[in-house]
Amino acid sequence: MAEHVTGDAKYHEAARDLIEKHHYLQNLNFPKLQWGPGTANQSDDEMAIMSFYNLVRYTQDDDVRESARYAFYRYWTLEVPEMNPFFNFAYAAVG
Repeated sequence: MAEHVTGDAKYHEAARDLIEKHHYLQNLNFPKLQWGPGTANQSDDEMAIMSFYNLVRYTQDDDVRESARYAFYRYWTLEVPEMNPFFNFAYAAVG
């Protein structure tokens, strides 16, 4: 996203480094260490949803976009029972 805002290619290179050396695309699928009842924290969920939305919306890499979109879907399905309009609109905008 920093590349989108600044236009500086060094951010794309840094992102590729994180993806290739530190498995950031795989890590997207596990944004929470604990799942299920009693593990919700609204502020953490809001930050995660905003991050997923921005990553899907502004990345220029198709592989990153599709991985992030799938991870966003998985996260959103966890949040559906809360019926939070923000989560639903954010996912609907890019999902």
